Amino acid sequence: MDYWVLLREEVHGPYDLEKIREMVLSGELVPHDRMTTNPNKIDWVLLSSLPELVTAPVKVSDVPLEERNSSMPFEYRRTCNRCGKVWHSLASRERQIEADERRNAWTQGAGAMSCGMCGATGLNTASQASRNIEAGRSELHRLRSCPDCLSSHYDQEIRVLKYDRLK
Repeated sequence: MDYWVLLREEVHGPYDLEKIREMVLSGELVPHDRMTTNPNKIDWVLLSSLPELVTAPVKVSDVPLEERNSSMPFEYRRTCNRCGKVWHSLASRERQIEADERRNAWTQGAGAMSCGMCGATGLNTASQASRNIEAGRSELHRLRSCPDCLSSHYDQEIRVLKYDRLK
């Protein structure tokens, strides 16, 4: 089957699927480029919607702003500036820890209040919230430090995760 690709607002093709795969792997095509089986119809699809073509993570900057959304799974690929170790961290995990910290900070502040009816305070709640905040900060520090040399000086690349569909 023949395919056409839309590259820089120009139609190129026909290509077979293997040639398009080669063009993606070489970087000539990126996941937000479009392809079709009939260039005369308006049925262009994003290459990123075809996991058989795009299986590796791509940089967020390769995805146009209008096609990004908060539900896209992405990770931080970090490279230590001291020892060169590369490690990965899911952005959703780091966002969850930060959200938990904000919620615990609110709970900690609310725990200092007393009940107008009985005069009871939430000091136990406040102290637990304080421990939760400290645990979250420790976990973020672990995720943002090199696992080999523990340095927190690194270069970071944000990558959108693409998954192969199970066959």
